[in-house]
Amino acid sequence: ARRGEHRGQFLVREARELRDRMAALGRLAQLAQANHVLGRVGTTAVRVAHRHDDALAEFDLALRAMPNQADIWADRGALLLAMKRPKDAIVSIDRALAIQPRFPEALTIKATAATLAGELPIALDSLTRANSLRPNDVETLYNLGVVHEALGDGPKATEAYGRVLALSPNRIDARLNRGLVHRRLGRSLAALRDLEKVSAVDPDR
Repeated sequence: ARRGEHRGQFLVREARELRDRMAALGRLAQLAQANHVLGRVGTTAVRVAHRHDDALAEFDLALRAMPNQADIWADRGALLLAMKRPKDAIVSIDRALAIQPRFPEALTIKATAATLAGELPIALDSLTRANSLRPNDVETLYNLGVVHEALGDGPKATEAYGRVLALSPNRIDARLNRGLVHRRLGRSLAALRDLEKVSAVDPDR
């Protein structure tokens, strides 16, 4: 029993590390990179638990004893996302948010899961809520820009990227994205200003 207890504690730490990495990952536009990171961290969970299903069983056992622990529901959602089950991850994260609505890390995981599931409106809602809780978080603002852009809302995308650049002027990816959106919107001068700055910093872009 003690071995199982230690293993369960280790799995919780692994899942929380995964959740923290995902919250910091951002860059919803770079889903290939996101999948690579999730796959690498997910492999760690497999090695510890032998199977993802074992890890999930550990969380389910913990939740039977402590069903009102938002952190455990969020960690379970992070594990489901690592298992490439984004829709199930959203369900688990929603349980966490029902208990603790002001949970920006969980909202970030939900946005990532929704993006992977092709549910961009859900991703936008989650990021908007996360932004209301942490209005100056650069990664949340960047992700908002990416999702607005994916949804075809160029003006809101450039606004979000502009807020990123106001907080972090050296964010070359935000400046490049904003410049490209300006160009698609026919804002030639604004596009030129951004893209020239990008080229000066990174000529290969």
